Amino acid sequence: MSVSNLLTYVNTLAIVCMGSFWYYENYHSDSSETQETQNNKLSSYTDQSVEEFLLNNPKVIVSSLEKYQDSLVKEQESNQKKYLEDNHAKIYQSITDPRVGNVKAKKKIVEFFDYNCGYCKAMLVTKETMLKNRKDVEIIFKELPIMGEASYMQAQAAIALYSIDPKKYFEFHAELLKSKNEYKDFDSIKSLIAQLGIDNDAFEASYKNPKTASKIKENLDLAYALGIRGTPVYIIDDVIIPGAIGYQDILKIISD
Repeated sequence: MSVSNLLTYVNTLAIVCMGSFWYYENYHSDSSETQETQNNKLSSYTDQSVEEFLLNNPKVIVSSLEKYQDSLVKEQESNQKKYLEDNHAKIYQSITDPRVGNVKAKKKIVEFFDYNCGYCKAMLVTKETMLKNRKDVEIIFKELPIMGEASYMQAQAAIALYSIDPKKYFEFHAELLKSKNEYKDFDSIKSLIAQLGIDNDAFEASYKNPKTASKIKENLDLAYALGIRGTPVYIIDDVIIPGAIGYQDILKIISD
């Protein structure tokens, strides 16, 4: 919940409560008063009493906010579940998503990531271990460049490379995640592409292809619809898992 929404909610709650108190105390006090006069008294009463009410009844406010926050979480979870069900093919079966591992695997791990995210970098070892030890798993990559221009360029380059030679994708992916500041400009990216044996002209053509940028927008839109606001985030067995997750924890999930 944003700060502005929180303040609006608290003020609304307090005004409703104070308005109720005023109604029961004053409604029958003077039946000859006009509605406008009563409204003016209510406005004056609540303006003067909101702060006092909040200070004298903190438990009521806290309890109400907790219930409101719980309702928002449940609503988000419900929306996520429905979206996952309605967009299963987009999440798991898009032919333009880079993927490594067993293409026939029933166990699929979807990763939303940014190459410049520290936690995403730390997850590289987990993915390498998973691919080495488990032949019944496929990892699907959703490039989600949310950390600036360099991230966007790297994601666009990765998608462009995948469309040319999918087998070279994970090597490129790993190099970017292991790097610190080596690949923050296009010339350095092209140098890495050349080291991987990719033709420069083919790469630049794929990089500039509108479909490449469209794929990134598709990922961003998908993340937004799922309520994903950071990286890394994983989808395993239709469960959204935010943040870095350990190798053993993943094994437990895919084994259940």
